[in-house]
Amino acid sequence: MLSTLYPLLSLLAALSPPPASRPISASTTPPAERPQIVLRDVKPTRVGRSDARPRRVGRPTMKIVMPPRVGRGETAAVREGRAPKAVKQVLGEIRKRIGRDRLTFRVGYTPALDVPLAQLTGLRLPADPLAGAVQHNERAIKRVGRGDLMLRRLARVSHILRRGRPGAPGAPAAPSAPKGQQGSPGKGGGPGAQFDELCSPSATAFAWLGKVSPIRDQGACGSCWAFAALGSYEASQQIVNGAALDLSEQRALSCARNGQDDAGSCKGGWYTDVFNWMGTGGGLTREAEEPYVAAEQTCDEQRAAPFRVKSWGWVTAQGQTPTVAQLKAAMCKYGPVATTVFASSAFVAYTGGVFNEKNNAPLNHAVTLVGWDDSKGAWLLRNSWGSGWGEDGYMWIQYGSNSIGGYSAWVLAAGNTGDDVQDDEQPLLSDFSERYFKLSNSSGQPLKVSLQWLARRNDADRWLPSTKTASTVTLAPGQTINVNDPTHKPFVIQGKKVRVWATATKGRKNAWQRWKSADLMLVQGGTYKATAQETFTLTFLPDGKDDVPQQDQRDVLYAQSQQLFASGKFADANDGFTAWLQAFPDDPRRPRAWYYLGVGQYMRGDYWSAVDWLYRVQQVSDHPWFPYALYWMGMTMTSLGECGYAVQYFDAVAWSDTAAPEWKQEALAAIDRLNDDDGTYCSSWD
Repeated sequence: MLSTLYPLLSLLAALSPPPASRPISASTTPPAERPQIVLRDVKPTRVGRSDARPRRVGRPTMKIVMPPRVGRGETAAVREGRAPKAVKQVLGEIRKRIGRDRLTFRVGYTPALDVPLAQLTGLRLPADPLAGAVQHNERAIKRVGRGDLMLRRLARVSHILRRGRPGAPGAPAAPSAPKGQQGSPGKGGGPGAQFDELCSPSATAFAWLGKVSPIRDQGACGSCWAFAALGSYEASQQIVNGAALDLSEQRALSCARNGQDDAGSCKGGWYTDVFNWMGTGGGLTREAEEPYVAAEQTCDEQRAAPFRVKSWGWVTAQGQTPTVAQLKAAMCKYGPVATTVFASSAFVAYTGGVFNEKNNAPLNHAVTLVGWDDSKGAWLLRNSWGSGWGEDGYMWIQYGSNSIGGYSAWVLAAGNTGDDVQDDEQPLLSDFSERYFKLSNSSGQPLKVSLQWLARRNDADRWLPSTKTASTVTLAPGQTINVNDPTHKPFVIQGKKVRVWATATKGRKNAWQRWKSADLMLVQGGTYKATAQETFTLTFLPDGKDDVPQQDQRDVLYAQSQQLFASGKFADANDGFTAWLQAFPDDPRRPRAWYYLGVGQYMRGDYWSAVDWLYRVQQVSDHPWFPYALYWMGMTMTSLGECGYAVQYFDAVAWSDTAAPEWKQEALAAIDRLNDDDGTYCSSWD
């Protein structure tokens, strides 16, 4: 136990250079001290099974329901009855090919067949679309940080989990569904949402249909590039800010520029030029302010245009077409993506089914991908040819058919445009100059404890109750208490530093005097950053030993605790890291100590304590060990049978741009294990 550490500390301190001579700095990469555990050898242990035989608890699949068509006009079949001879001939030839090649889609006389193809499409590819893409993505991902949609959702999930298992007696009620997700009251999928309604890259089906704007019609103008850009951007606005907006494609058509060149015209353009423009000073207006007229107009430079881009990037910078997995992940991290496709005559005549023409002629059209369905082997494509085309403006297109997915790009709307919408950023860190104070008695004896503390009162630092008197409390063996402040009831003691001493009231006449004449610093360096004021716990050990190491033991105790962890002595390691954190609460290595404590508690089977420690690592979102904490949160949720939560954490480890790539395969293997579970682990998906 911890009491055995101190003789070793003295020996190690004598053999080591003085720690004070070695600078202490936060690591920028996971160092060699990463836990020496082979992940594939650590299997979650399901506890509390009430039945002896496994039971199948299948992962739920989202049921994609297409939105109702607004303003339904005549059907393609009715139109075909009065179609021109040339149109009937084209449709006949396409149907012969569908029958001959056993294709799986239907065609008819769509309104799009009345418009020349050059005016329907309008994609204008740059000479080298991915020039500088790698460097651009590095900058774009840095701007997003830990703010992608999956990690934002996990921040809320972790907050709920830390406060207590949802549905447990005394636990807080789950809030409404997270912004950016369809949701209904549930448990495992996230606060207030069913798991199958959340975007998961490992899901067999998902669509953002609840977050996209109504189908638009570009008319006889080759402005598909503008509609593809706004299709993804409007969805991002609704996901990020909760704002269902109808924004002006005309603004993009008239004003968007890439350097000295227009992003496009009715003769064609490029959607990433719109994103660049919106991220470097340009902005969109509402449709009502600048209605679409399917023609170029002079840009009104003086008009306020508040809708801007926070960041945009390529789904992959390493080739023209992302993989199916990369596209799914991009949609879950950022929402619907703008992309390209070859629109053939069969594409123009499409009325339903899974489009699998597999005509990979040169790209000519820009669209938006909003979802997928593996049972169909297809993407859900949102077009800009009105609701009379396709399945009410949408198409199911087979993965890879007609070069779908080429040069796909994501966009993330800037938070809070000032238009009565809500920003969705994670909680901000604040500066604190004091900590709450808690006492824990591990001495095995009843104690009388005396305290004085330095706190800010009436704009001045004061010793309380005073420098000549002390507050006293009694502490039973094994008891832990938040110490109340008798000078300022009903508040718990909080301060910058304390003086605390104790004597045993029964048994041996042990005394704890170390911090009677020396101040125990609750805040090193004056302030610390956190989302809320933290608590400092002082534990009294047997035989009069205080558990707060001296400054010269800082590195030694850390190394000792780390070695205990690596040796699998998790109880002793946890005691050591707890003592180290209490002594040095402002050391930049503390997120690592939280991580070790979380994993150690997991390995000991204390899963909810593990959640508490791992949650703290998540709060330091820029720390390099952040993704490792997510992995162990997934393992912890698996051991609790909460597979909906677990998969969300594993998805983030596998696909988040700021995660740990060396653990991706472990996370994917964990997801496969849960998807194939026979009830051994999964007691809840919803």
